[in-house]
Amino acid sequence: MKVKAYGKVNIGLRVGDRRPDGYHDIDTYMGRIALADSLDILIRPADAFSCRISGNEGYLHEGEEDLMEKAAKVFSLSASLSFGIDIAIEKHIPVQGGLGGGSSDAAAVLTALDSYFGTGLDLVALGAEVSSDVPFFASGYRFAHVTGRGEQVEESPGPERMPVILAVPEHKVPTGYAFSVLDAIKRDRTPLPPLTRDIPDKKDFPNDFELIEENACPFIKADGFASLSGSGAVWYLIPELFQDEWLEIRGYCVKYKTEFI
Repeated sequence: MKVKAYGKVNIGLRVGDRRPDGYHDIDTYMGRIALADSLDILIRPADAFSCRISGNEGYLHEGEEDLMEKAAKVFSLSASLSFGIDIAIEKHIPVQGGLGGGSSDAAAVLTALDSYFGTGLDLVALGAEVSSDVPFFASGYRFAHVTGRGEQVEESPGPERMPVILAVPEHKVPTGYAFSVLDAIKRDRTPLPPLTRDIPDKKDFPNDFELIEENACPFIKADGFASLSGSGAVWYLIPELFQDEWLEIRGYCVKYKTEFI
């Protein structure tokens, strides 16, 4: 099977205190974007579960388990099925950028396995066993209001199909590090308002991770909604009107043009 794993941006992101289980409650809207990783998945008959992944070297530390393998293992246990799975991935979503690439890859594996075996499992619930962003991607929603630690996903309206400009810096932001820095900062706890199909208003949809001093908006002289996605490091802009000639981005960034899908 050849499948796409699409990225996301966060429209507003409120972060609560660290919970006893180590997670944080969040209040955010997620919107699916066209930027995607490509996965080739081969499922093999086997007496015991096994997983082989190629093409994703370079960003996992030794001993870490890839989220795709974890997702396949969770599916195998939940469905009481033994199989081998080979995954070849072509990465396009920046790693540690707040765009959910790893979680989307994992959700794509869950969806592919569920389709192949015809099991009809609750993929949102399974996704919560893998990682906090996986439930959104497993839901298949275009936009969703995401709460709890990420396992509560409710479909939402969102901005219509329109350009989304990504500013990708050279540095990366590990999620755990970003949360540890944010934990030391006092912040507003006001819930986010409902999202509509209009371009959001920045004052209504802040991202708490922008409180971290090193997070400086790279967009200059651009009208629209500019925000950090997730815990960073990628920023995005939903422009009022897209015109390349007036859109300036600080020089250390790579610029991508994508869109909501």
